[in-house]
Amino acid sequence: MRAELRHVLAVTALAALACACGASGPPAPPVQPTEERQPFTEYTVPGVTLWTVSGPVEDHGWSSVVGVEPNGHVLTGTQLFLRAVTPGLPPETVATRSKQTLGIEGGILHVAEDSGQFGSPAVKALIAPPSVTDGVLTMWMLVGEMSPRVSRVQVTLATGDVVRTDAQELVPPTPPTPPPGASGPPDAVPGTS
Repeated sequence: MRAELRHVLAVTALAALACACGASGPPAPPVQPTEERQPFTEYTVPGVTLWTVSGPVEDHGWSSVVGVEPNGHVLTGTQLFLRAVTPGLPPETVATRSKQTLGIEGGILHVAEDSGQFGSPAVKALIAPPSVTDGVLTMWMLVGEMSPRVSRVQVTLATGDVVRTDAQELVPPTPPTPPPGASGPPDAVPGTS
């Protein structure tokens, strides 16, 4: 089981226990001994207190935004996404909140130069700023640490469903080049029309 999933399950169970024991004060998610929590202040979600919860995993750390309702109910992942992403937000804001609440890993790209040395010219030509069309957020991201790859990430705003596609799969095939001296379509027979 992934460390993030273990964390979500632990936070949910501990929050329920804290509620049952009559904990008072501003709602905060309990954390494991190796984890930390900090108030999240980048934006607000009505009726929810936001926190950044982070901790170590092998070779690196993880971080997640979680929400806690006044009754102690913990909102994570899709539950929090559906409350944090509201109609009318600019696409860049939707992209950032999607990444934070759904735990989408990688850096959001806006222009080809953002991918640095990664991606072929054809892949770089696909990169565009985040956009929302027909209820679907589309953003281009640089994903991975050891061998980063450009990916298209699409998020359905009504459900929080995420689809990742390696950008190389989206590059149109290159048409074959005719041999030197050839003219016209390869199946054309001279003298016929």
